[in-house]
Amino acid sequence: EYVASQEKILDAASNILAVANEVESAKLNQKIFNDPARGPFLKEINLNSIKPYDRTLGTPTDPEILKKREAIREMTKHAWDGYEKYAWTFNELRPISKKGHSQSIFGSAKTGATIIDAMDTLYLMGFEEEFDRARTWLRDEFKFNSATDVSVFETNIRFIGGLESLFYLTGDRMYIEKAKDIASALLPAFDTPTTLPMALLNPSTGKKKNYQWANAGCSVLSEVGTLHMEFATLTHLTSDDRFLEKVIDVRDFLDKMERPDNRIWYNYINPSSGAFGSSKTASVGALVILFMNIF
Repeated sequence: EYVASQEKILDAASNILAVANEVESAKLNQKIFNDPARGPFLKEINLNSIKPYDRTLGTPTDPEILKKREAIREMTKHAWDGYEKYAWTFNELRPISKKGHSQSIFGSAKTGATIIDAMDTLYLMGFEEEFDRARTWLRDEFKFNSATDVSVFETNIRFIGGLESLFYLTGDRMYIEKAKDIASALLPAFDTPTTLPMALLNPSTGKKKNYQWANAGCSVLSEVGTLHMEFATLTHLTSDDRFLEKVIDVRDFLDKMERPDNRIWYNYINPSSGAFGSSKTASVGALVILFMNIF
């Protein structure tokens, strides 16, 4: 009888504990969903609800505006034709020498940075044949396999951001899949003691480092703080929490880090120690302005 009574007590205590855990879990989930940095990106999205954007919407009737629009299309066509003729699949075109160029912030491989960066413009301007050729290359031939370092920041805003934009413009899920592949390849950049990402990553080896010019190998504030929108959106579109959690870890660390009494943000931050760089330089230029846009 004693043993039976003790078992009943333990069962009751276990049930109470389970209920308490459920309550705490519910509170935590509610807190997460109410967090503007997390919540909107954790809500389910019906991917089938994204329909191709009608680029004829808002077409002006003013002849002068139409004339200017057509002039801009002509300039875009001239630039695209030059790239397609002389530098197809290279990251960039050298317009004077008319040669392709891939030794840059996008790495040494022919990953078509110009193609991915320009596809949304081709779509919006109605260059259907050019867009279709670009899409076919992206679907069948694109590989994110540079044997040299790529910029995590530039790859994020131009490749991942560009592909996400293409999905929202077209509803084509292929763009989400490509964005996820690239973002997954960038994840080792966040493997630091502070979770702050390094600036450069070799996609083939997973090795990472920072620019030596950046205050003796610090990370640039603008770069570590400007990944949130694209990575969070990727979680929203794929339900893969890895991407949102990486940028939330960065955000949480920056929210809690020690700052000077004047609360200023300096340009450089050490991803190992979490301290600002020794230069204590602050600006409102490229090294920090994109960070301010997000935070």
